[in-house]
Amino acid sequence: MKKIIFIFLIILSGVRLFAQTPKLDSLKLLLKQNHPDTVRYDILNTICEVYFQTDPHTSEPYLKELLAISRKINDDYRTALAMNISSQLYYMNNKLDTSLLLLDSAMKHAMNSRKENAKASILDSYGAVYEIKGDYNQALKYHLEAVAFYEKMNSKRNMANSYKYIGRILSIQEKFSQALPYFRRSLSTDREIKNRFAEGQSLNNVGIVHFKMKNVDSALTYFLNSVQVKEETKNKRGLISSYANVIDVYLEKKDFETALKYSEILTRIGNELKSNNAMGSAYQKTGDILSRMQQYKAAKDNYHNALHYSTLSEKKQDIMTINKKLSETFKKLGNSDSALFYFEKYDALNTVLFNENNTKSMSDMEAKYQNEKKEQENKLLLTENKLSSAEISKQKTFTNFLIIVAVLILILSIVSFRAYQNKKSVNEKLTQKNSEIEQQKEIIEEKQKGITDSINYALRIQEAVLPSKELKTKLFPDSFVLFMPKDIVSGDFYWFSEKNGKKIITAVDCTGHGVPGAFMSMIGISFLNEIVNEKEITEPALILGSMRDHVKTSLKQRGLQGEAKDGMDMALLSFSNDHKTVEYAGANNSAWIIRNGNTMIEEIDPDKRPIGYFKGLGLPFTNHKLELQKGDTVYIFTDGYADQFGGPRGKKFKYKQLKDLLISIQSKPMHEQEGILIDTLNSWRGNLEQVDDVCIIGVRV
Repeated sequence: MKKIIFIFLIILSGVRLFAQTPKLDSLKLLLKQNHPDTVRYDILNTICEVYFQTDPHTSEPYLKELLAISRKINDDYRTALAMNISSQLYYMNNKLDTSLLLLDSAMKHAMNSRKENAKASILDSYGAVYEIKGDYNQALKYHLEAVAFYEKMNSKRNMANSYKYIGRILSIQEKFSQALPYFRRSLSTDREIKNRFAEGQSLNNVGIVHFKMKNVDSALTYFLNSVQVKEETKNKRGLISSYANVIDVYLEKKDFETALKYSEILTRIGNELKSNNAMGSAYQKTGDILSRMQQYKAAKDNYHNALHYSTLSEKKQDIMTINKKLSETFKKLGNSDSALFYFEKYDALNTVLFNENNTKSMSDMEAKYQNEKKEQENKLLLTENKLSSAEISKQKTFTNFLIIVAVLILILSIVSFRAYQNKKSVNEKLTQKNSEIEQQKEIIEEKQKGITDSINYALRIQEAVLPSKELKTKLFPDSFVLFMPKDIVSGDFYWFSEKNGKKIITAVDCTGHGVPGAFMSMIGISFLNEIVNEKEITEPALILGSMRDHVKTSLKQRGLQGEAKDGMDMALLSFSNDHKTVEYAGANNSAWIIRNGNTMIEEIDPDKRPIGYFKGLGLPFTNHKLELQKGDTVYIFTDGYADQFGGPRGKKFKYKQLKDLLISIQSKPMHEQEGILIDTLNSWRGNLEQVDDVCIIGVRV
């Protein structure tokens, strides 16, 4: 929940800039002129205020210059305000510890300046951070302290903002009867100072409390008034929450047609703003309405769209909620496989959020301790300010001198000791070098033999878990599997199974090759056995989605910097028992079909994402269903064949040449096609090393 901390207005050329949004163009024009640093600070300050009401992140370059000027002119008051504003960007990006550090520094400068308005605005900022951390009692304490300052100064605009913060925290704690008076005070103050922009949000806040208290008609009146004010002030981002609340009221009233009308408006606003948040909210609301109208198929489509946009904005709580709604919708549609799939995604994310909340609770306890510590430090700061600056300077000079002497002595000692150690080490190494070289040669040869023996044993294990030729012949009698590992063991693998009248086949390319790739292939085979053979999931898109969840969980992938990005690319086919239809889903790897008698390849595109972590929690994979006729041939493959270097110029073989080759041998039996593919690859690479594992599967209907 993002908060706007309003900045004090400025005096420029004797004219006060009031609470209305100033013209940015005029302010930027003023910024290009030559002004004293103090006036330039005031211009930058006002620009930041405008951006904080519309697009806070755009203010970043202006904030940096604002902070630089405040330090340049050595003004504690202005430095405190600039640091306070900068802290807001950090908590908007959920970097709460950095935000608190900035606020601690800002408060020290504010106390030095003895300006109460600076202290009050920083107290509000502390409250905002602790609200995000979930320490509502601490947040409430800071906001109440801030509003006491503002009331003493009769600072109406800041009073209104603090009333909003207090009301919101009480609402979060479900203390609605206590929250309502604060929201009403905020609304009354906004109207008194004619702050229409803020009035729109205050109306929305009062409406929310009435809705929570089951005063539905009163809530609707406030929400619609909020919409009107936000339309007048062109606050399109603010309209998102107001329209979403209007939809909730009409859902409560069971007036679904009117609710749908407002969901269309919300969708239009989301498109205009290109807001993933608004689009996710609009599609989720539309799904809720259609579900209440028992139009479950249409509801499912809207929930899928909502999941897409919520995933892009990485809103975990929304993603969890939508997965649960998709599970419930598929259950009502009678699709138990999909219902189970989305319930498992909901349950997994629910577990993640539960663990995060537990971690957060521990962090909150630490935050309380740090806050008490910080208050003690502030008291000490007041005491230190009473000391003579000359005495402090003298003490610092003496301390620095002692530090420099100690460092020089330490450096001299280290240099002398290292010189002695190096000389001793060189003499010892010279006497041992020859014997060590001989010993190392013997050790290397012994280890090489052991490694080779181990890898050969790993090959036997890998061959044992791969599907047998007998199973391939039984399921796909007219087919071939071209499988050529780069090293002894392979990171590519193939897999077949038959379950519930579906014949499933896949070609998979794991991260790496050799031993690391082989480890990943063993994991992949194990997951496929569990998903298809045990859980009986046969729809390709759901199999790939479940594989991704298993990989992310087993490899502990959370998208953190420095963690392993291992995963898989794969193409998976699910044939009907009579081979008249085939379903396909792909993670980076496509499928090709050559129709009987044709000389063109029909390519079915994959989803451009791997089996593993990719930009957040991941979108659902696409399921393709295709009709087949006798004589059609379907191919799936990894990238090893097309990426092989060779030929007269040492270039890659590439997919176009592979397509031409498959078309040219299409009339030949499948086992002959396999032989031609092997001979062509070996001829192409010549004396060059094979660069990657190779796997191509062809199935003729």
